[in-house]
Amino acid sequence: MSPLRLCFIGRADSVHTRRWVDPFVARGDEVWVFNAAARPARRPWPGVGLVDMPAAFNVPWLRYPVWTLHARRILRRVRPDLLHGHCLDLSGWVSAATGYHPLVVTVWGSDIMLHPDRSRLARSLAGWVLARADAVTAPARPLYARAASFAGSAERVHLIHWGVDCEVFRPEGDTTALRAALELPLGAPVVCCPRALTPNYNIETVLEAFSHVLRARPDAYLLLIEFNAKPDYRQKIDGWIRTWGLGDRVRFLPRIDGQASMAALYRLATVIISLPLSDSLSLTVLESMACGTPAVVSDLPAYEDWIVAGETGYRVPTRDAAAAAEAVLWLLDREGERQAFGPRGRRLVLRQASLAQQKQQSIA
Repeated sequence: MSPLRLCFIGRADSVHTRRWVDPFVARGDEVWVFNAAARPARRPWPGVGLVDMPAAFNVPWLRYPVWTLHARRILRRVRPDLLHGHCLDLSGWVSAATGYHPLVVTVWGSDIMLHPDRSRLARSLAGWVLARADAVTAPARPLYARAASFAGSAERVHLIHWGVDCEVFRPEGDTTALRAALELPLGAPVVCCPRALTPNYNIETVLEAFSHVLRARPDAYLLLIEFNAKPDYRQKIDGWIRTWGLGDRVRFLPRIDGQASMAALYRLATVIISLPLSDSLSLTVLESMACGTPAVVSDLPAYEDWIVAGETGYRVPTRDAAAAAEAVLWLLDREGERQAFGPRGRRLVLRQASLAQQKQQSIA
């Protein structure tokens, strides 16, 4: 197949955007990325023609028509074989407003599950974007169904999961150095929440659940990552840590760049905990499963086919800290049963969400 010329509109620093784009770069296609995020791009991206729109103009609301005109000018010059917009809001609006075809739009999560319900205008915009798309992709079945309802039918909607590089995310690997760097005692159980420190990821319930865990397992530690932390919410997190007396049992890690570093963190963890209020099928959960680490997650539809109680992890009510703690403690206290969860989870990811498999589907 001869090289393609492709344009993507999305958040240039997002791991999801990059994992969609990188297979085409590696294949030798000519790729342009229009950064349509709330802030300029902060990470270089070799092999990509980066158009950093917020670096040039970033006045709220006024930026959308300006970005659209800018994108139209470049699209007329580049004439890509395909334009691909990521998310219904921000980049989705700009993608649809350019009027360029063929247009693919990928929904991510809250952009289709929550944001359209904020107002009639938001709902109309979501429907407008999907109506203008020649094809729509969704990474989880609930998102697929919701997108199909907005698109009017499922004919143009395709289910393509976020792909996991199962050669990087695998159970084998020594974590002794990482444990020492984090000053975690040998043998101490580690609970890790790899989600952003924002209200949607419900960190307060994670902390409350961990306070219950500590009563039964005072040797346990909780790891959080300083990722996308909102200053006011970050202050609340510090307050909850004081309220529940968690002290130095909660460790904050700096933002982790690089898949190998994330894989090491998953392998170090005894259990992954993720209790978002709303979510698509989380890449962090799939990656942890590929590393053989079981997860305790919110009882959300996106996880129904992946987290099976007693087999690959546990699903609990989103705000139920006691239920989350009970599930975590079950896994911590039963090493033999927990060890059996790992191979089952990895097999499921290999079968349905490996990066190699999803690359073929997205390129096709």
